[in-house]
Amino acid sequence: MKKKVVQIVRVPAGGIRKHILAIVEGLGEQFDFYFILDSKGGDLLYHEFLENYPEYKERVFNLSIKDQPGLSDVKNLVKIIKYLKKIKADVVHGHGAKGGLYARLCGAFCGLRTCYTAHGGSLHNMHGRIKGFIYTLVEKLLYFISDVLIFESLYTMEQFQKKIYSESPKFHLISNAISVPDNFDTIGLTSWSSKERIRIAAFGLLRKIKGHDLALEAISKLVKKGYDVTFTIYGSGEEQQSLEALSRKLGVQERFSIVTNCNDVNEAMRDCELVIHSSLFESFGYVPLEATVNGVSVISSLNGGLSQVMDGGACGFCYKGDTIEEIVSAIEAAFMEKNREVRFNHFKSHIMNNFLEKDFLSRMGEVYRY
Repeated sequence: MKKKVVQIVRVPAGGIRKHILAIVEGLGEQFDFYFILDSKGGDLLYHEFLENYPEYKERVFNLSIKDQPGLSDVKNLVKIIKYLKKIKADVVHGHGAKGGLYARLCGAFCGLRTCYTAHGGSLHNMHGRIKGFIYTLVEKLLYFISDVLIFESLYTMEQFQKKIYSESPKFHLISNAISVPDNFDTIGLTSWSSKERIRIAAFGLLRKIKGHDLALEAISKLVKKGYDVTFTIYGSGEEQQSLEALSRKLGVQERFSIVTNCNDVNEAMRDCELVIHSSLFESFGYVPLEATVNGVSVISSLNGGLSQVMDGGACGFCYKGDTIEEIVSAIEAAFMEKNREVRFNHFKSHIMNNFLEKDFLSRMGEVYRY
């Protein structure tokens, strides 16, 4: 009989959504998966998943889950405990700060195996001193009722070791990964001429921490330098209006666009010459991997887990700080680089050695089966 594994997350969007659905699609024949989440915040690909796998629609327990702590959390905890008992769950896996809180408190109360993946949220230095102190204290307390702590990147594990607990047999480093086509070793870099209009694209939720505004300012500098470039962001979120206003302020609105609903991310990536990932905080970073699988060169920051993804800067064209000048220099290096193919091939090898989805799924299955 299959074990019942419950995935709990506040909002199924972006990288967390991709992480969870990779597990479900890859291990669906070995385990029965259920979901506790807030579908209102789910992105397009989450809803497409439910359409493609209608059997999971009945296994989604929707709750109104707020980002900030509040009395609604107490009500949700009671509802989750009742739900876990009703379906007779075996394993509960929480994702992110709120999902992790719910999973460990309710899982421990019901005597279930509890797993937690931080995804960086409660570990980033982005919440301010007071809130950061509270999050750290809560994580330290929850550690003792956690059976397994799964880290999706080396960065997240190192942050956890610095702030919460230095070393533990509970730790499992299972880096996020990507599915590659059978002919991945023969995929070459998309060729383009520096004389052509260069299409630069970014992919991700429109949030301040994604650094889209910095990328847009860098694009405006390149335009002023005489480069014929366009910039398209594929994603949706609260920063859309401010980014559109910024493009008008910088005078590049004719070269800038936002595509809120992208039916085929892979096709969109193949339609551009460069993919830029200017995230300020990132626990891992799928986008550079996806771009490489599609034969596109990557411009990336090295913040958080991106350093591991980009092999410390050896893959693609990277910058260490967050200044506009550094981003401009990284993009110009990609324009002028005669050895783009060398960096691209190094990235392919890096993926093959460290980020294959089949290895990720094998290790996740072992954790659930324990």
